[in-house]
Order: sequence, then C-alpha cells, then structure tokens
Amino acid sequence: RVPERVASLHLAAASTGGELVRSGAGAALLAELETIVADPEGFWEYPAESPVRLIPGFVAAARQEGRRALDDPGRARRALAHELALLGSEELPDLRSVPAPAFLYWGALDELVALEQARAWQAALGPQVTVRVYPEAGHDVQYLHWEEILDDIAGGR
Repeated sequence: RVPERVASLHLAAASTGGELVRSGAGAALLAELETIVADPEGFWEYPAESPVRLIPGFVAAARQEGRRALDDPGRARRALAHELALLGSEELPDLRSVPAPAFLYWGALDELVALEQARAWQAALGPQVTVRVYPEAGHDVQYLHWEEILDDIAGGR
C-alpha cells in the first residue's frame, strides 16, 4: 500500500502460492498430511548434510515446532486446507512500483519450491531484482547462505 516505505525486499525459496496449487503440489501435500500428522517431527527434519545442523539448537527447535504445530491433527488438516485454498485464489501482486532493491535467493536443488516460482517473483518485481541461484542448495538455501542474505539486507559491505 505504501511502496515508498519498503527499504528492501528479500525472498528465499518463497512459494508463489497459486503455482503450488496449480501444479498439484498442494493436493499432494494434503494427501501427505496424514503422514505428516503421524510424524510431525520428521516433517521438520533436515538432511544430515544440511548446514542448519551447524546452528546450535536449530534442529531441536524445528522438531519442537513440528510437535506444536500439529498438536491437534484435525485443526492442522483444516488449517492446511484453508491456507492452500487461499493460495490458489490469489495471483502474485504487481510489485514493480516498489522502488526498493529486491533480492531472490533460490536453491537449484529445491524440490519444494521450484526455480520457476523464482521466475514468477522476478516478473512480479520487475527488472531491478537481483536473483541468486545456488547450484548446491535445496529448500534450506536461506540457512546455507544467511551471511550473504544479511549482507544484502545491510546494503552491502
């Protein structure tokens, strides 16, 4: 609503929402929900080689969040279905009027939020966006490259 107040915009592996639903990934996620509800800690698990394992307490906190988020399986199912319905009903806003610098951070190996979604964000943001694609990163790109992201937020060195 007030694009002149935005200092900078940073998106790391951000779903476009509607694309998640149109691609069928949303339906697959709902179908997978029974498995997620049965093992919420496992859903928040990270691969053994993930750099988040180097952050003290991160994995334990993620597991705890999994337990908390899915403590009521019925509510979790309803909430996820509601969120997917909202995502499917909206297109990305046209953000080209935002004069602030914008940055996209993507892992080329991300199986949850594909690189095509970064391209959709790029189109919504206009030509002044910086796109950083990391060939070795997956959906945890923001943890693998957090120092660079923080440097971008600070406006460079």
